[in-house]
Amino acid sequence: TVLASDLEFNEAMETAGKKLNLAPHLAGSSRMEGKPVLLHSAADVEGHSGRDGRYYLLDFSRTLPCVPPSPHHF
Repeated sequence: TVLASDLEFNEAMETAGKKLNLAPHLAGSSRMEGKPVLLHSAADVEGHSGRDGRYYLLDFSRTLPCVPPSPHHF
């Protein structure tokens, strides 16, 4: 089941996806309609609205390809 019911959050994810040059895609199915949901991130990204009014993202490791650490950063 994929949820994408918060319009403000969806707009923020769309903006971020455009900046990262990510294509939107259909994934999973919604609880309400049973149809695929348009996402602007990997399907396993979790977005949460905190009690403090801020949005939080979890599990977005598949958003970009992994990159080996550079020896110049140590």
